[in-house]
Amino acid sequence: MGTDALGMAFESACLVRCARSLAPVPARRREVRLTTVPRPAGPLAEFGHPAAADRLAGRLAALGFAATTEMHTGGVARTYELQRVLVPEHERAALERRLTVAWQWGRQQLLADGPRVPLATDHTRRLTLARYAWQAALLAGGPRRRAGTLRVKLGDPETAEVLLRGARLIGVSGEVIRRQGCFAVAVANSAVPLLTTAPHLRP
Repeated sequence: MGTDALGMAFESACLVRCARSLAPVPARRREVRLTTVPRPAGPLAEFGHPAAADRLAGRLAALGFAATTEMHTGGVARTYELQRVLVPEHERAALERRLTVAWQWGRQQLLADGPRVPLATDHTRRLTLARYAWQAALLAGGPRRRAGTLRVKLGDPETAEVLLRGARLIGVSGEVIRRQGCFAVAVANSAVPLLTTAPHLRP
C-alpha cells in the first residue's frame, strides 16, 4: 500500500473509531480492536450527519471498496436520523485488515520519538496525518464549543493520544479530559483553522 493510500486508510480508520466512540458501548469494551467490533452484515459506521458518512464512503471507494451510504430513521417520541456506511460482506474482512494496519502505522508515525531535527519529508507526512486525524474527529467526533474551547468526545485513550500529539505537531496546545470512562480532547476555538487545513499527503 502506497503512502497516499495509507494516509486515506488512516483517515478512514479515524472516522470509524470516532463514530464508534459515540455509540453506547460499555466501557470495558471500548478498547476492543477495530477488527472485532462490527457484527456481520451490520454497518461499518453510523454518523449523525451526512458529511462524515460521505467522506468515509468516498475514501473507501478511492481505496477500491464498494462503500455506499444510507439514511436510517428511528425513534418514537423523538425521531432521529443516522447516516450509515455499508460495505459488502465479502469485502469486510479485507477492509478491516487494511484499516487496522493503517491505524497502527499512522499512530506509530505520530507518537514515535524521532530525531530532534526530522527530515522534511517525515515532518510533512506527520503533519498531514495529524490533520487527517483532526479532520476525521471534527466530522465524526461530536465536537462541542464552550467558553472559547472546542472539545471532541472520544471513546478510547489511543485516539485521544493521537489527536493530542497531532495538535502539538501542528503547533496547537490541548489537553485530554477524562470523565465517566470517556475522553475528550480540548483545544482553543481559535486553533481550529490550523487543525482543519486540508492535508495533501506526499510520498
